[in-house]
Amino acid sequence: WLAPLVGADLEVVECAAWLHDCRKRFGDSSSKDAHGHESSAAVEGILAGTDFPQAKIPAVRHAIEHHVGLHLARKLEPIETACLWDCDKLSKLGAVSLLHFACISGAFQPVTTELLIGRGEAWMELARGIAKCMNTEPGRVEAGRRLAFLERHYRQLRREWSEPMETCLP
Repeated sequence: WLAPLVGADLEVVECAAWLHDCRKRFGDSSSKDAHGHESSAAVEGILAGTDFPQAKIPAVRHAIEHHVGLHLARKLEPIETACLWDCDKLSKLGAVSLLHFACISGAFQPVTTELLIGRGEAWMELARGIAKCMNTEPGRVEAGRRLAFLERHYRQLRREWSEPMETCLP
């Protein structure tokens, strides 16, 4: 949805979106996260024998190499790289992020409702930083909407979990 709004090459952004995490490893906190470079290096082999335009592969690789991290010191260029970063980070904000967060939270260690709420509230500080780093205007607007939703969600969740039920009723 973002690529056409900002004039990015849809083929490049879509290909980068499909492949940007193809070498991401979960649960290996002992090693440095190099999945951006490793995924980029895998692109040519993955696309070999397809009809994807060879001339666009460097742009796909560039976008993938630069999508890593939750904050930016400066806006990314070209627009395809900026677009992939914004879309990848938008997936960490809003309702979709709640599904992702809930699904993976218990995968590595036991969780309780209180622990999930606490992690979510702690995540909000990072989420605010992500929203400030969007590269594109449509990305900033959408990040603002999603961030507002998350803030309402965690306030409501905390209220329902912490207060006796009779204080939650109208």
